[in-house]
Amino acid sequence: MKKYLFITILILSLSCDSTGLGVEELQSELTYYEYVGFGWQHFMDQNYTTAIDYFNAALESEDELYHNSAHIGIGWANLMIANQYIGSEGTVNNYRDLAYDKFLYDTDQDLAVQSYNDNCEYLFCCDSCFVNDRNVGIMFHESLEYLESEDSNALDTLTVDLINNFINFHNTDDNFYNFMDGKPSGLNNQDFNLTTNNIIILLAQIYMRNNNFSCAMDLLFENNLCSNYDLYDSDCCDSDCDIDIDIIPIIECLENYTTDY
Repeated sequence: MKKYLFITILILSLSCDSTGLGVEELQSELTYYEYVGFGWQHFMDQNYTTAIDYFNAALESEDELYHNSAHIGIGWANLMIANQYIGSEGTVNNYRDLAYDKFLYDTDQDLAVQSYNDNCEYLFCCDSCFVNDRNVGIMFHESLEYLESEDSNALDTLTVDLINNFINFHNTDDNFYNFMDGKPSGLNNQDFNLTTNNIIILLAQIYMRNNNFSCAMDLLFENNLCSNYDLYDSDCCDSDCDIDIDIIPIIECLENYTTDY
């Protein structure tokens, strides 16, 4: 049977969120949180190399002992640079490897969360947001490696479990994941659209890659992402069911989501 491949598209959108950073970028010496903030601003503007420069400057800052959020920023910037080289396998893999190495950084993570809470005073501050960004970065790295591979058995089931657990925890109003949490918008108010819903779509793509249509359908149905389609709750994802699933509405749903969101 033909395997269907849908690589999740991360889309930039506009917002009016204020950063509170002002013109301090022109100063010769910034605080750790200012370096990180300006790094994210340039990330939102798709100036990824400049963003990495700011995150690296944050790593050298002596007014903050724990630089976890800067490491994660470098990881995401490298991941986005890799997307620009899709089609050039060696270059893509090099940048993805750099990103993955940064996403694995979890030294003194709890202390970094507490320090962020105690010391960051800007409007965009969020003490533990970088922890979620780290986990999402790891999930995207593993998933994209699998979705672009030729081996349908290459994905570790632990990765699927990790994604499922993340979705289950971050699918309520109180815990809903939004990449923009803890970050300023770009210099022209650009935002980066990545939420729990995108991660649900990513997992549905993985199920489709495995020809596991019942799990893809159930996931989309249960999370109300395809209400305009005649999907139904088969309840067959974790059990053996002998039903005939029409995959066309699932494919259209995934294509519609990546086009319209």
